Amino acid sequence: MAEKVEVIRTQHFIARGMIIKCEGEASIEEWQEFGKKLISVEKFVQWHLGWWWNFGHKKWSRGADEFIATLGYKRHTLECYGSIYNKVKPSIRVEGLPFKHHQIVASLPDASSLTLGFSERTLPVRSPPMFLLGFRVAYSHKSFPRGVKESMYGEGKDLESSNYLYA
Repeated sequence: MAEKVEVIRTQHFIARGMIIKCEGEASIEEWQEFGKKLISVEKFVQWHLGWWWNFGHKKWSRGADEFIATLGYKRHTLECYGSIYNKVKPSIRVEGLPFKHHQIVASLPDASSLTLGFSERTLPVRSPPMFLLGFRVAYSHKSFPRGVKESMYGEGKDLESSNYLYA
């Protein structure tokens, strides 16, 4: 049986594995803090794993590989997270966009040297930010990874007149 690692803790709440326990009387403020931590873990875990993989693999190489094997976690998954972490620099990461979006950006040629003319103010309220940012990155390079344009905008769309262009 796998060791139950304490993932998140506040004064009264403890998350281990798939179980969360409340020990004692928690306030609504503590419950809110615990919820913020849970949501943060869910939103950023792939970035954290990517950094963790890169750090461990660079520092201990074989030892890191051996440890990963004992966890039963796929090495390839961690390598992908690490690659995306390296290719999509913090200056072009957009909090609130799914990791999958950043994975698409990482697949662009020269993703590690991209800069964006983008700010949250320029997002049209009705358009998903993932599509706008993905489009702006790809459009600025006149290069879309295979299938990305179609999956974001549908076949035959006139991208030049798209409302995704303004910003």
